[in-house]
Amino acid sequence: MKSINLITYICFTLFGAATGNAQCPAPVFASGLRAPTKVIFSQKDNLLVAEQGTGAPNTGRISIIDPSSGTVRTLLDSLPSAFNLLGEQPAPSGPSGLAMRGRTLYVTIGSGNSTLPGPVPGSEIPNPNPSSSLFSSVLEVHFSAEIEKVTSGFTLNAADRAALATGQTITFRAGPGGPVTIRLVTNFPDYVAAPRPDFPANVVSSNPFGLVIHGNSLDVVDASFNLIAEVNAHFNYFRQSAQYTIPAGRSAYRRSSARQRSLFRQRPAGNLPYWFSVRSGRSQSATG
Repeated sequence: MKSINLITYICFTLFGAATGNAQCPAPVFASGLRAPTKVIFSQKDNLLVAEQGTGAPNTGRISIIDPSSGTVRTLLDSLPSAFNLLGEQPAPSGPSGLAMRGRTLYVTIGSGNSTLPGPVPGSEIPNPNPSSSLFSSVLEVHFSAEIEKVTSGFTLNAADRAALATGQTITFRAGPGGPVTIRLVTNFPDYVAAPRPDFPANVVSSNPFGLVIHGNSLDVVDASFNLIAEVNAHFNYFRQSAQYTIPAGRSAYRRSSARQRSLFRQRPAGNLPYWFSVRSGRSQSATG
């Protein structure tokens, strides 16, 4: 087993974003993190941490932690994030899941502030001015082992995030270790229509919250839609076939093939690939 105390690992994951009032059953392993939500080991046995941000716009971050010392370094900063006002406890929403194969890291971005609380309890409305056009997406980051060893971090700016949303690859030129590249794998719809008897204009936001690598695809968990989406990880597929499952607990919402078709037509500019299918759950197929 890799060399990190399991209790410390759990404490770090669950309490790292707390304010200091939380009682942790082990000594603090790493601090200064911004609402950490997922942690994985890299091939170099470092910890890679997805941080949802401070609540301020676009303060999401991926950090590298040396498990032998707890030293924290930044890999990527200023990733899409925002303060999400939904639910009983509003909280930052940004980088939410990590999976790595070779030197390629895949990152899910959560719902951010793409929707706002609606006029009736439990309802949602679209946010006309979300902090990013990359919420509910999957990013791919490629970096060398040398970069992982020596980097002090790379920071995205507004132009970088806008370029990613249109399908461009962002490249940070580095010295030893070569470049770091970032690209958009897929950009899910931020929300879908979900009419309610008491609020016909209601929507439900997407919330990718984790992923695993499955062959040449990524299985992405959406914690809001209650589904697992299979996303092709490469640009050489442009099919728009999919299956969609109505979220659990939302049986009052009518199923509509027209609504399902509109879901798959909301894609970013640049003819980016948008292909997923449901891995589990009761579903109906739809095509764009």
